[in-house]
Amino acid sequence: MTITQQITPAQLVINYPYFQITVKSEKTYIEDGVKKDTVRDFVYYQPGDDVSAASADVQTVAAAMWTPAVVAAYEAFVNPPATPPEA
Repeated sequence: MTITQQITPAQLVINYPYFQITVKSEKTYIEDGVKKDTVRDFVYYQPGDDVSAASADVQTVAAAMWTPAVVAAYEAFVNPPATPPEA
């Protein structure tokens, strides 16, 4: 009985309008030539996140897309200003 794993390279998905980065990867476990299981892994990065430990591809995309204006717009979207209740 031999169990091997086959790793599919990561795929980057950029989500508009705030350029969130999703990294998708897949591991397939094969036992004696028969596919037994597939595990999908998703890692999410939001504008302004620390990506120093991420892959070089993620760092490059973040540096290019996450301008100060994009990060500010994302922060305003996630944390909208409080509005006073209507009287």
